[in-house]
Amino acid sequence: MIDLAQPIALRNAPSSLDYARWLASLGVNVFPLNPATKRPFANADVAAVLGRPAPVQGEGGLKLATSDAAVIGAWWTAWPSALLGIRTGSVSGLYVLDVDRKNDKDGFATIHANNWIIPNTVATQTPSGGGHYYFSIPRGDPPVWSVLRPGDV
Repeated sequence: MIDLAQPIALRNAPSSLDYARWLASLGVNVFPLNPATKRPFANADVAAVLGRPAPVQGEGGLKLATSDAAVIGAWWTAWPSALLGIRTGSVSGLYVLDVDRKNDKDGFATIHANNWIIPNTVATQTPSGGGHYYFSIPRGDPPVWSVLRPGDV
């Protein structure tokens, strides 16, 4: 197993729109995130781009995630600098290990200090120099949150 608990090298990355379209082609549901807040855009705004009424409370946000290329194109036309969110959890079968480097804490240092190893997987660098590591949820294994405690990384 390769130790991936190190900063991810910067590379020429596709645009968020191109990446969203590629993920959607693989069946991954995506949604736009406000780059200022890193949260989904307001439900009413997201629906308005599509000419639809705002969803009822509790049905917006990540629940609007889709793999529909036309919807994705409309969202990124409205917000070309949007960050890319993906639907995770039991609905998608994906989970993400988010290793932070901020607020005077370094998740990679914590990983190294504990001799933990991040399995080889798809990863991307975050703006703070941390990383997101993507995994499929193994059948029959305990949920990831029972293995790692909040604040561990």
